[in-house]
Amino acid sequence: MRKEVEQLALMGAMPDETDEPTDVLIDKYADLLGKITKPITLDEAHILIKLFPPTALYGIEWTLLHLIESVYPETEFIKYKELINPKIRNYHPIHD
Repeated sequence: MRKEVEQLALMGAMPDETDEPTDVLIDKYADLLGKITKPITLDEAHILIKLFPPTALYGIEWTLLHLIESVYPETEFIKYKELINPKIRNYHPIHD
């Protein structure tokens, strides 16, 4: 487990930006997340997913999301896209 992930786990979930967190705290989350290289492990993702703020934290939540997405290789996304696209194209909503 990377030390950055361990440090983030100790910090807990990110505060919401409406809670007016300090710049120091915001920078700490951003710095630690920025030091993590992709891909991350599934164990790391299980920890990081608990860090999302209730709504937003000045865009830092997107860095977190992209790290978590890196657990699955791009080929898995391509396979999923190939599976789901025909279903989307053939979707016809039922109207009451």
